[in-house]
Amino acid sequence: MVDYVAPVVASLGGVILLSEEITPGMLTSIGIIALGIIMINYQERAASPETA
Repeated sequence: MVDYVAPVVASLGGVILLSEEITPGMLTSIGIIALGIIMINYQERAASPETA
């Protein structure tokens, strides 16, 4: 999971600490990464048996 979040944190760190600009490509990439994390978590929940 950390491998997916590292580029997002690095991008936001560059914006905050180095005054870099947020580009549309960066926003698209962050969205794709977030969507991937959501899909992975959804698949893990669907695959695990429910406990009562």
